[in-house]
Amino acid sequence: MPIPATLVAHIQLRQPNFTHLDLSNCGLNDNDMTLLQEYISSNPYITSLDLSRNNITTDGVKMIALLNSIKDLNLKDNYIDDETLPCLLNSTCLSNLERLNVSDNNLTDDSVPLLIKEIQDPACKLKYVDIDGNRKISEANKILISKSIKTPDTLQHTTEEKTTQSRGILSKFSNLLGR
Repeated sequence: MPIPATLVAHIQLRQPNFTHLDLSNCGLNDNDMTLLQEYISSNPYITSLDLSRNNITTDGVKMIALLNSIKDLNLKDNYIDDETLPCLLNSTCLSNLERLNVSDNNLTDDSVPLLIKEIQDPACKLKYVDIDGNRKISEANKILISKSIKTPDTLQHTTEEKTTQSRGILSKFSNLLGR
């Protein structure tokens, strides 16, 4: 299903307040991604792209990976697999990517080392990665990925946990001393 002409015209206007493009559940496939990549490349204001629930595979992701203005990318429920993920994560064009949703796809535990390596790279800006619904990724690896991402929120949460643990230890120690 092609991208609607009215939406194409809107993209081409290059309006600064048009930052989010929602093309979810549009029946888009890899062939549509070439045209979409051209449109978005000409509009640097689009920083958020929702392509969830479409028919995008590795070939389409290669085109998406050329978009350097995208900070938030939703590829939920497409045909993303272990072969596709490196095309996305190794792209220098997606160096501004902060949020990535690849939930409900065909990823397996084999993709986890690459994902963690990318997240731990000091140049990586990813603050959020959603991999839920990929039935072939173990819960342990899902937790490992979530703990690999260091955002201000997770750092604050970690600090609060340590403070709570310290208070608990101090309380137990005080009880032992009879205070």
